[in-house]
Amino acid sequence: MVSLVQNLIKRGCVTINQDATINELIVALNKHNFGCIVVLNEFNNVSGIVSERDIIRNYPFINENNMKVFNIMTKDTITCNSQASSKELMELMTENKIRHIPIVEEERLLGIVSIGDVVNRLIKNYNDETKYLREYINS
Repeated sequence: MVSLVQNLIKRGCVTINQDATINELIVALNKHNFGCIVVLNEFNNVSGIVSERDIIRNYPFINENNMKVFNIMTKDTITCNSQASSKELMELMTENKIRHIPIVEEERLLGIVSIGDVVNRLIKNYNDETKYLREYINS
């Protein structure tokens, strides 16, 4: 069985440069209908993550024409590698009260996991288990 993270790596990840403006960030979030975007530095390494919450928290201080994504992003980004299990992801998200985790290996961004991805995987696993138990009982 292919892990959740292995599947998510295939779908890719939308990013934004840390020097992009807040206006560019808002356009990107709206265009892709995302709640957050991974932020890359000039070397294409993850330098942070920025969400709608970051915009709201910083709203009184934002000057959309001049302020950069770097100024409002979360810099201490919690990441996982391609071997992370759904259980590990769920624990990381719960402990750190976060909803998105970039998938990173050797400083290279491979994708992103959302809380919705983890929940959908758990639901699928429970449905599969229920199906197999019913088949076992009925056989």
